[in-house]
Amino acid sequence: MGPRHPAQALRRHQHGASRLLSSPVSSCSADALLPQAIRAFFALLSLLPHDPGVLRELAPLLASTDQYPRATQLLLSAFEHYRALVRIVTPASAALLNTYGYADLETLADFLLAQREYAEAVRVVRQGVRWLQGREREGGWDEAQDDREYDEERKVRPGWETSAMGFEDAALYELDVRLRSRLGLARLGLGMLDEAQVRPSSSSSALEPLPPDGVLTLAHPQRHFDIVTSEDVAEFPELFGAIGDAYFARRMSDEALNVYLQLTDNEEVRRLSLPRTSQTLAD
Repeated sequence: MGPRHPAQALRRHQHGASRLLSSPVSSCSADALLPQAIRAFFALLSLLPHDPGVLRELAPLLASTDQYPRATQLLLSAFEHYRALVRIVTPASAALLNTYGYADLETLADFLLAQREYAEAVRVVRQGVRWLQGREREGGWDEAQDDREYDEERKVRPGWETSAMGFEDAALYELDVRLRSRLGLARLGLGMLDEAQVRPSSSSSALEPLPPDGVLTLAHPQRHFDIVTSEDVAEFPELFGAIGDAYFARRMSDEALNVYLQLTDNEEVRRLSLPRTSQTLAD
């Protein structure tokens, strides 16, 4: 006899769809099964709109078939859905989020970064973290053109004395290093070098893309990448690699090399398979 509760049946079908790709079949067969798996998860999503569990399975499948805009729209819709459903996140209301959390913000930011939607990635990270921290009413932070909301110290930026909105008198708010790396990558994509944390060098002149006015913004460094790369490289090799790759893609070879060397100089990380670009630059 099958499960009596609809949720149990849905979970069973979800697991079945997952097994389509995890079963021991050839890569050719797995590729052939992708459309079937995608259809299965979309069927689940029609029954469980915005469900984080379904989206966590579906988004990588859409990425593997280059359907980035489609996946991004689904993830953005879920983000806005849960923000509207739970305006103020508290321990009592968190259950209504249906497990939606910081990891889902990471995934959404990754899809936005992959499509060079840097400004939207900044918005999602800043507003999303604020919301999950129960600070949705603190919308005044959106007036800040930089990321001082998540500074690790107040009253250190040049000109802080004239800062509007009382930003520098606010409490300090934690930003997970994984999300900070995404925020830094978005700032780098926008050409805000000091906000991402990189000093312009001779190799930086080839940075692409530039802001619409062609001018690189040199605000006080929030030091996103400084903070990320101060972590244990063996614990977060993927974050170091993403930063190095972002520099390398923008022909910022000196900056990329500095990050790649942190990877190759670590004995534990050397046992892992490093990106070919990092191995080449560090040799």
